[in-house]
Amino acid sequence: MKIKVLKIFRGILLIVLPVAILVYFAQSYTAQQSLIYKSAARLLLIQRSDTSFDPSNAIRGAEKIAGNLAKVVRSDDFLNQVLLTNPELTNKLPKDSKAKRDSWQSMVVPSSDGSFLDINVFHSNPKFTRDIASTTAFVLINQASLWHGSGEDLVIKLIDQPLVPTQPVRPNLKLNMAVAAAIGLILGASMIYYLNYFERRKF
Repeated sequence: MKIKVLKIFRGILLIVLPVAILVYFAQSYTAQQSLIYKSAARLLLIQRSDTSFDPSNAIRGAEKIAGNLAKVVRSDDFLNQVLLTNPELTNKLPKDSKAKRDSWQSMVVPSSDGSFLDINVFHSNPKFTRDIASTTAFVLINQASLWHGSGEDLVIKLIDQPLVPTQPVRPNLKLNMAVAAAIGLILGASMIYYLNYFERRKF
């Protein structure tokens, strides 16, 4: 009876200890990370068509342009237009050209979904993320013709206004602790299994 109680206590300890240690380290690691905020703008591309033009071709054309503009947003040429539009942003970016490009491409993540173009901006400064997203959307709405050949036949509308974020998106403390707890449970269960296995082999 005493041996059985000791085995139960050992099992509980082998489960709780790895979980507690890994959760503690996950919490400490997360606390040392910089908080990253996200601001997003969503744009809708509309290809105008007259009665002689197939509407489905207009939709496909808008989808193609959205995909192309998503790539253009990451370019040096587009970055220069953003900084010309809002010079105040220049002071918050690196001076070196390569460092500036790397910073821009890691901070601004565009994506297209059909005729929609999403601009996602990640940075440690909440207001700066909103300013970048707003200026990027402004340039796309007013100067996108610099990078597509549709002229006035293409209309870009802002349908989701970028806001100043109030909660960080990274690091994700809950997710990190959940992953650490799961790994701790697996480690603890594995140790219990192998200890019992080797104990049975002795007899």
